[in-house]
Amino acid sequence: MRLVGRLGRSAGLARGVALMGALLYALRAWGYAHRVDTVLDEGLYLLKGYLFAAGEYRPFQEYGLWTNHMPLSFYIPGFVQVLFRPGLDTGRYFAFALSLLFMLGVWLTVRRWRGEWMAALAVVTLALYTSLLQNYALATSQGLVACLLVWILYLVLDEGASRWQVVLGAALAAVLGLTRLNMAPVLFLLLVFIFWQHDRVTGFLATGVGLLIFLGVHLYYAPAIWGMWVKWFPPEITPFLDRWRIDGVLPWPRPTVPLLPRLSSLFQGYYLHFVPLMGVLAAWLLWPLSWRAGERRKAIFLSGTFVFLFLIHAWASLGGKHCVYCFSGYLFFFDVMGLLLLALTLPRWRLELSRGRALLAWGAALIGAGALLWGYVSHFGSGAQTALDALIRDLLDMPLPRLSGGKVLPGTVPLWGLVFSKFGLLERYSFDVAMQWLDLRVRAIFLALGMSLILLAMWRLPAWLRARRVPFPAGGGGALALLLLAGWLLAPVGLLGRKDFLYACDHDVIADYRAAAAHLAAQVPEETLVYWQGSDSQVALLALPRARFFPPQLNADFSLRVGDADTLLRYGFWNDELAARWQREADVILIEERQYGGGLAEYVTSGAFEEVAPAPPIGCRAGMSLHIYRRLP
Repeated sequence: MRLVGRLGRSAGLARGVALMGALLYALRAWGYAHRVDTVLDEGLYLLKGYLFAAGEYRPFQEYGLWTNHMPLSFYIPGFVQVLFRPGLDTGRYFAFALSLLFMLGVWLTVRRWRGEWMAALAVVTLALYTSLLQNYALATSQGLVACLLVWILYLVLDEGASRWQVVLGAALAAVLGLTRLNMAPVLFLLLVFIFWQHDRVTGFLATGVGLLIFLGVHLYYAPAIWGMWVKWFPPEITPFLDRWRIDGVLPWPRPTVPLLPRLSSLFQGYYLHFVPLMGVLAAWLLWPLSWRAGERRKAIFLSGTFVFLFLIHAWASLGGKHCVYCFSGYLFFFDVMGLLLLALTLPRWRLELSRGRALLAWGAALIGAGALLWGYVSHFGSGAQTALDALIRDLLDMPLPRLSGGKVLPGTVPLWGLVFSKFGLLERYSFDVAMQWLDLRVRAIFLALGMSLILLAMWRLPAWLRARRVPFPAGGGGALALLLLAGWLLAPVGLLGRKDFLYACDHDVIADYRAAAAHLAAQVPEETLVYWQGSDSQVALLALPRARFFPPQLNADFSLRVGDADTLLRYGFWNDELAARWQREADVILIEERQYGGGLAEYVTSGAFEEVAPAPPIGCRAGMSLHIYRRLP
């Protein structure tokens, strides 16, 4: 034990562990920068950002690009591309640099608060956090926002922070709100906290600088930028905001989303963000009894801000029908607040609990374990297969001897065939529905077995450890700590978690982009008017920096609206009438393979166009190559 104590006091060893964790983090982040498939948002941030930064368009410009996010979310990656060159490679390497800055910010913050070993643990946690690494590998706004947020917290939250640090943190908080509107509440909550944690002079200075930046940009883009805000307020109760609402534009009708997909998205979010979410819950239930006032204020700010952001993002995704499965992706904006709250409270957790608090801890542990297992055994559309998926598939395909009347017949039958025959499933269902029926019940069995094992471990393991003189708390506090430890150990590596959150390819996506970009640049002349029809291939258009596009098209069906053509065009939207007009005007038509068909396919094969060799596909999803049609003279 004395050896353990000496090791625990060794700052050099802790820094060595942190360095190894940082190297693992960097290696995994670099690998995912090359392997994670591109998505629609990434292409839009890069393409719109470049067009804004290069001066081709202006945010909120009439008859221009649809500015569906705050200006800096586009300008920041745009200026990076202007400085270097437009392309997926530039965007991914910038995202990699932001990811490293994010990791450094976490390490410095936790080290300041809780010392070398807790900081090393935080870095190792990030290195094992697969879904976070994959998300921040993309050139989207989540990684940028998380990087800004952690440095804001580093600068402002500590009670010993200097005045210039706090003011700089407030300025960055204004930049944060100008990058993503959904993170703007952080600025106002932070300003209140500054008055609480620091002196009044610092509070007034920080408020002045933060609001000057935030409101100054709003005034520069007024009145169009107010439309970013009013859409979140129901018009029935805010008629005084109607002057800033877009008139004459109706959303494209969307089907009502049933309850089950909403619950699946909720469980997916919990499952992929297990450590920060369960860590926040554990921090509340095991809240320290005594600590410094400044530390308590930090914990309260982190808790309150995390809950507020969680609720508004849950309402925007789970409560709507625009993007129900965006919930998990939204949590990456502020995951770091949960991780920092966990690091701040963990060394002082109160593990010996009152009966009422112990019951709450037991309930949280059981519900948390059940939700984690449900997330594991359930299918989600945005993840690669887990080890359990492969096990179930192999189990159902397992060949068994054919039996009839107690006799063994020649040949074999898969297990699923035996079950189908036993229960007469194919007489009641189609083959696909019967397989879903069987798959659901097999997963329910695994869920029951998993819960039984977890309950047994929670009940018996603490006593087993104490009998061997290993200090471990009993009761609900121990169960909650054990669940968090198990999730921390298992979730990132695929045993109790998905191996891949996003589409992770087995080859270099950046190399794919470079090949496709070279082909497009060779086949599409400069200053060409290009019609593009696709869904996730916007990033390929960066290969044509001097081409002209039809701006509303770039958001694909997400900018499809109902209304008068000129009104839609004015605000960056489109409809079928505009699409038909653009097809007639275009010099080149690019069609994503999986979007090929219908009237557009008939139009490009009517004799007015020549087809050249398609661009190589980017990524590993089927149908991502771009077919190229050039108008004949």
